[in-house]
Amino acid sequence: MLILGSFGVSIANSVDILIVFRALQGLSLAILNVSTLAIVTESLPLSERRKGMVLSLLLLIWAL
Repeated sequence: MLILGSFGVSIANSVDILIVFRALQGLSLAILNVSTLAIVTESLPLSERRKGMVLSLLLLIWAL
């Protein structure tokens, strides 16, 4: 979905289409963030979970 949204933004020929594809990008990133935190929560023990969540959020911020 994120790639489709990014492609749509790059070829948008009106503001309305641009808004739709930007909304699709936002939805995709929200799903990606939630699923990343779920994976970190399930895969790390409680003592390491905080480090994993901080690292994943820092990487997300760095990527933006």
